[in-house]
Amino acid sequence: AATLVPDGAGFLWGVTTGGGDISGYGTVFKVEMATGTATTVLEFSNNGTNNKGANPVGPLVNDGAGNLWGVTRVGAASGEGSIFKIASSTGVLTTVLQFGNLTGVNASVSTPFSGLTNDGQGNLWGYSSAGGAAATWAVFKIKMSDGSFTKVAEHAPGGVSYHGRTPLAGLSGNDTSPWLWGTTSVGGTSNLGTLYRYDPSTGQHQTVIH
Repeated sequence: AATLVPDGAGFLWGVTTGGGDISGYGTVFKVEMATGTATTVLEFSNNGTNNKGANPVGPLVNDGAGNLWGVTRVGAASGEGSIFKIASSTGVLTTVLQFGNLTGVNASVSTPFSGLTNDGQGNLWGYSSAGGAAATWAVFKIKMSDGSFTKVAEHAPGGVSYHGRTPLAGLSGNDTSPWLWGTTSVGGTSNLGTLYRYDPSTGQHQTVIH
């Protein structure tokens, strides 16, 4: 489960990584705030190479245009996860991107760790558990208007101040700061993790604490 997100129409939306009556690969649900009534909007399955993904991780992100965006960790092409959006008015899911179908410099990005973060500039940011030949993870962004995908940075071990590895939560930011912040659970000088930040407009990275 993850943080609930309001849709502006009286409902809170969320995901479960597992569970569901059909196959146990997770669900999207909504709760009516006025009554507390919960409804399962859809269930995920892992029944082929071109499905909508499985095991969603959250939270969902409201794009302000009637859609809630999210990611799945597995399923879809090559079992590498997906990025999807759901129309809050209908509950219809659209698979925007399957990680297993990425090509070129983005081809190695797969298996998202956590939900997406809106940078307020039309992009959603996230990170994956694979990102390059020597990388342990990668930061990526996707443009909401056309679904274009960019691998922003690879994170690989090396040196006492390297970026760290194994992040356990999504990136964080707000409207008054240009930076998106994140943490890793291991790595850094004493292998106790790091605190890092990105400037979404430039892609600049800083390891703040290591």
